[in-house]
Amino acid sequence: AGPPDDARGRLLEVVTVLEPQAIYAVALGGTPIYVPEVDDARRTARTDAVNDYVARFSGDAPPVPVHARFGGIALEIAEVARERNATFVVAGAAPHQRLNRIIAGERAVQILRSSSCPVLSVPPGFSAVPQSVLVAVDFAPASIRAAQAALLLLPDGGTLTLLHLLSPLLADAPLRLPGQSTGALL
Repeated sequence: AGPPDDARGRLLEVVTVLEPQAIYAVALGGTPIYVPEVDDARRTARTDAVNDYVARFSGDAPPVPVHARFGGIALEIAEVARERNATFVVAGAAPHQRLNRIIAGERAVQILRSSSCPVLSVPPGFSAVPQSVLVAVDFAPASIRAAQAALLLLPDGGTLTLLHLLSPLLADAPLRLPGQSTGALL
């Protein structure tokens, strides 16, 4: 729990993930050993850095809680989303350098594959609530949940567009079985 992040009273928390180090130290004989002080120092340094970063953009708002976790980044983000019963995950996209874009794009895909909720990848410089959102759907439960999450992002008067494309391999397949009634998407 943290302070409200906007007039709607939503709570904001920041979670940062540190990936495990391959080897912290090597004992005599070449056996890797775990040194807890290394994790403690990394956790403290990362938490301080994230607190400083968040403070730069928070203005006069009270500080938000920052939690540091260890593990695979995509798996930890998905786990935090489950623990917090998140409606969706927002993942920052990398700056416009080719390698960073490839890594960040892959990271968003890894989070999407691990997460039980939709993932929104936000590009650098994104600073406003979207007025229009396009959601690609196949009408499976996951894509319906993604559309519902997108609705949460839209301000009053915003536009949600659902885009449904059939694979060329399935172009002649019916959208419903014969005799099956059509359903309404709400």
